[in-house]
Amino acid sequence: MTLKEWEAWLNGDKMMKSDVQKAKTKHRYIMYLMRKAAVSQTGMGLKLMKFHGVLHMADAILNFGVPLEWDTGCNESHHIPTKKASMMTLKDLTKVEEQTAERMLEMELLALAQMEIGGKWLCDYRLGHDDDDADLVLRHKTRNLLGGALCYTEKSGRTGQLLMHSDCVEKGKSKYPMVENDLLEFIDGLQVRVSQCIPSVALCSCYNRDGNVFHADLSCHKNVWCDWVVVNWFRDGQLPNCTTLKATGLLSCL
Repeated sequence: MTLKEWEAWLNGDKMMKSDVQKAKTKHRYIMYLMRKAAVSQTGMGLKLMKFHGVLHMADAILNFGVPLEWDTGCNESHHIPTKKASMMTLKDLTKVEEQTAERMLEMELLALAQMEIGGKWLCDYRLGHDDDDADLVLRHKTRNLLGGALCYTEKSGRTGQLLMHSDCVEKGKSKYPMVENDLLEFIDGLQVRVSQCIPSVALCSCYNRDGNVFHADLSCHKNVWCDWVVVNWFRDGQLPNCTTLKATGLLSCL
């Protein structure tokens, strides 16, 4: 309760000067309560700048105004993406800055891709953001949208076998879509590489390009779906050949 009252007082937009003068003693008592209630047995304990800084808060309020005037929480929160990106580098001091910038760019691109896939028309730099004018139609811009049933790759905990499950099981269809093992391994590997940026990689069964809608059946006649066909070349025999389904983006990741 004491900490709640202290927090409410620090977040106030006005403070009595007499209360701030009293806080020099009250803050020492609050530090005593912290040490009594939260004793850390690891690391530096409470020998931290943030804990010691409580002693100087009253003087800082008298010099600079209420804490809301010099709160750095907003600026400090901007460091979170950078710290997250730095964890995905090789930890080489000679390359950490460059690799951190690259990871941040990759995270930003993945976030923008997710927004576009979800139907968010991001921006046209000449005409402004789409949110500025709800009725704005940018005819030179093409929306490439993915949709349909979403399928996710998972690995069996008992057998280690890769499986794919759908979020929308149609009547008469298999609960687990049947696709090539190569595709499952590709999506699983991609999911591992982007796991720190995207929770999961989804496979969409519908693709809209320039007004043309492509649909894919992930459980075709309850058999394995693949984008290869066997062509009879007569004198040359029967040979497997890749169809154009993959090239047209019939099945698209993310």
